[in-house]
Order: sequence, then structure tokens, then C-alpha cells
Amino acid sequence: MIELHSPSPAATHLVAGAIARLTRAGDLIVLAGEMGSGKTWFTKGFAAELGITDRVTSPTFTLVHSYSGGRLPLHHVDVYRLDRMSEVADLALSEL
Repeated sequence: MIELHSPSPAATHLVAGAIARLTRAGDLIVLAGEMGSGKTWFTKGFAAELGITDRVTSPTFTLVHSYSGGRLPLHHVDVYRLDRMSEVADLALSEL
């Protein structure tokens, strides 16, 4: 596990881009933090480095946003509102 602290959204973008350059198909990256802590900012930088041009938004209410068109597909999942592991299983993440 790597724990990173970023001083700004711009710095978060840079870190995410560096990690995206190292990422391969099938990799799983888990971001943990309170609402408003920068997880979506990270995802925006990550997606940009992958070459995804779609607008990246938080999936808080839809739970999953999938993006394609880049070097790799990106599935942005937010399980913040889920209470039980069975609810996470219902998302069928292994199929993504």
C-alpha cells in the first residue's frame, strides 16, 4: 500500500498521471478518503494520462462510470454509500 498526500488538485493530477503511466490492463487502484478529499481529481488526472477525453465526474450517485477511448479502459467506482459487502458484489466488478 502507498499512502500519498497532495497539496493541491494540480499536484494530484501529476501523481495520478505518473501512476497511470505504470498501469497495465487488469490493475486495480483503490482510493480511500472522505468525500471531497480529491479522489475524483486523481481519477481526472489518471484518465487524462490514459488518453481519455470524456469529462470525468464522480460516480457517487450512479456508483460506476466507465470510460473508454484511451490506452486502457477505466472504471471509476464509488462504494461510499454502500453498507454491505453484498452490495459491492452486486456491482459485478469482476466482469468489468
